[in-house]
Amino acid sequence: RASRSIESRHDTNHVHTMATSIAEADCVGFDIDHTLARYKNEALGSLIVRTFTTFLCETRGYPAELLATQFDPRQVRRSVVWDLRTGDLVVLTDDKLVGEGWHGAALLSAEQLDEYHVAAPGSHSRATELFESLERFQADSVDAMSFPTHFEAPATQVIVAMVELSAIATRCDASAIQQLKADLGAAFEAAFFWKHFEADSGLYMRSIRRSPSDYIEDRVADGTRLWLEGLKAQNKRLFVLTNSNDDYAALIMETAFGADWRDLFDLVLCRANKRRAFFAEHPDPPLFLQTDGPSVATLDKSSGKEFLSGHVSGIEELIASEWGCSNVLFFGDHLEADIHLARTGAKWTVCAVAEELENPSHVAQLCSCANGSKKTQFWGQHERHAHSTVGDVKNKKSALGSKV
Repeated sequence: RASRSIESRHDTNHVHTMATSIAEADCVGFDIDHTLARYKNEALGSLIVRTFTTFLCETRGYPAELLATQFDPRQVRRSVVWDLRTGDLVVLTDDKLVGEGWHGAALLSAEQLDEYHVAAPGSHSRATELFESLERFQADSVDAMSFPTHFEAPATQVIVAMVELSAIATRCDASAIQQLKADLGAAFEAAFFWKHFEADSGLYMRSIRRSPSDYIEDRVADGTRLWLEGLKAQNKRLFVLTNSNDDYAALIMETAFGADWRDLFDLVLCRANKRRAFFAEHPDPPLFLQTDGPSVATLDKSSGKEFLSGHVSGIEELIASEWGCSNVLFFGDHLEADIHLARTGAKWTVCAVAEELENPSHVAQLCSCANGSKKTQFWGQHERHAHSTVGDVKNKKSALGSKV
């Protein structure tokens, strides 16, 4: 699948020549979670929902009924936005409209949906405001929350139950909604904070540590390791760039690719903090940290290949000067941290990984969409627009969860 041609545009200001296929790339980078490592998403979603609801009941005083929330993989929709002004979960379409929505488990009425499309003179409608904030990856700026990956998306099902069981009698109870947001944020922190893995604390980290194969697919059996070995045999440089901490990443990669997974890569960089540090402009870029050696400002052949933190400028120097590569291709699943920032901050060619497209009917529908059909259908009876080119991802048009 990954060997298909991908679209790109040439920019004479780019440090790297833009690769238009994997064959042309001489350096290939990968995120880990939901990219190199593939999760068993139904088991993962169930674990995340159980982790969140357990935390909320045990530490935030939510009623025990919340524990009955069951994960439904059919409802994982990365196009959903939580409007923190109303408490509604809404689905945005490409023409800046709210196609459908819920408050708790209740579907929004036609009149309530229409409220999202009313604009005062000289201002945008709420639907447009939400859409454009997501295009800029700034949902927080307009009191909204998005769910861009398979780690966040299960939270929407918890939100439905939280709203149903909370004291929110009507929509637009701002203080109550903000409290729900704060509680959910605490649940995220309790589940995914990287130090919890070493401490063996929290239901999520404990479950992953004890039975990783219950949640991680075997990437040897499905041929992915063989494909990576083939890329190395073509003298391509391969690297890993992930926000996960090194201990968590090692367990995930060992489960997926075997104990010698590091042999597949020329560089492994963990805890990158892509959104806030790695791709950001810095007068003094963060150092590359080593768990068993000194920190370094730049990378070279003698500095080893496993690091924490760091900055894109150091990888750029390594790629160009030490490896002699000019065509970099990067794969990831997070549309901001992996795709948009790698495209704009590093000028790499990017390819978005969207597991939803494994369903053959989804692929057929996208082909139909590319041939002129304006709409395609996803997730059972839910209808929404879809993009069909990697170029759309590069232009940020897929910020609303469109699949590429």
